[in-house]
Amino acid sequence: MKKQSHSKVIHIWNEYDFTLYIPADLTGFNKPHIPFNYMNENTGKNERVKKFIKKHKGDLKLINLDAKVVALDLVRLLQNNWNPITKTFGEMTISPLARVQDCIKYYIQAQTKSFENQAIGFKSLKNSKILMMHFSDYLHQKSLLISRMDFFTNVHVREFLDLKAFERGWGKVTYNTYLINLGTFFNYFKDLKLITDNPCSRVSKKNIKFDSSRFKVFEKEELQNVATLLSL
Repeated sequence: MKKQSHSKVIHIWNEYDFTLYIPADLTGFNKPHIPFNYMNENTGKNERVKKFIKKHKGDLKLINLDAKVVALDLVRLLQNNWNPITKTFGEMTISPLARVQDCIKYYIQAQTKSFENQAIGFKSLKNSKILMMHFSDYLHQKSLLISRMDFFTNVHVREFLDLKAFERGWGKVTYNTYLINLGTFFNYFKDLKLITDNPCSRVSKKNIKFDSSRFKVFEKEELQNVATLLSL
């Protein structure tokens, strides 16, 4: 029976689908590899990039295991602004034509620098990364990762918050916190003149005046114990 080539997706990250391709014939220069598309900023076009995997003497199990490790390595490199075409690392530049996925990377890079310069604390950096993770997931679901920043309206912001609040079980306080933090994200690019309006400004906060999630409810016995400890 004639051997056939194999191809399957082994990892997905943002807009990248990492697919392992195993040629039918692994002799000579034929090697398993992970091909993916990368936007060449100099030409404005996607280019096909390949990351080769060891042949492992045709052992499919070992090839698959190796490919998963390589895919995770590629993600780590891309997160650190690695350019697979030039094989270099560099600081990102941003323009009004930038896609939102690039703006997210740029924002995290800027927040990381602020943390390194002690301008913000670790908690602020962590919250920014968590927010961008949830926002990127929403953008991926809605196929909006390649949209420009000026495309987004209050409708998108409200849809993102409502969707994530339902998925994650956010209370009103958490909802409002994410709205404020997302507003900070858009304000950053408003200051850079990439957008003229902040879409978060037209989204109302949840009324938390009578929201029990603002407070911890104690039993009578617990309050008596606290009062006793305070009197010691």
